[in-house]
Amino acid sequence: MLQGERVQLRALERGDLPTIVRWFNDPAVRRRLARVEPMSLAEEERWFDALLRATTEVVFGIVDDNGVFVGTCGLHRIDWRNRHAALGIVIGDAADQGRGLGTDAVRTLLRHAFANLGLHRVELEVLADNAPAIRCYERLAFVREGVRKDARFLDGAFVDLILMRMLSSEWSTAVTPPRRRRRPT
Repeated sequence: MLQGERVQLRALERGDLPTIVRWFNDPAVRRRLARVEPMSLAEEERWFDALLRATTEVVFGIVDDNGVFVGTCGLHRIDWRNRHAALGIVIGDAADQGRGLGTDAVRTLLRHAFANLGLHRVELEVLADNAPAIRCYERLAFVREGVRKDARFLDGAFVDLILMRMLSSEWSTAVTPPRRRRRPT
């Protein structure tokens, strides 16, 4: 288990799969993931079984400070030789979005990627119209590297993908959470 300021990253469990399927079948969540088709539980179970054998994927369940499973995050397509990976995250329910849980989960995942796994580069792609995600990544000091113009066709229109990255040499100050002020007693 990896401890953040507001979340814990824990092993994904088979019992999480029905919740993930519910999230991924929400059109708003599916759009942010650039996924068109609904997902079946059987499909998610096949993915989970492959994940258990994978050496290039590290995926966690995100649990908030009340112990509620709120999302998933992970490092995908890990290239151990060149020491880089792609980051992915989803906070499933709208009520859990905008609470800083995703930012803390990404910060915690980056710490794991650079300090524990020895990665050099973590990159991601984000839909250009996903302003909350872009703000999160910029707050954590991800650097914009470019734009893939009209890279996704969603809801009848083409959408750009923004490419962002963080290098291990940039992460130490970027992922240090702000200190919480203690109230006088």
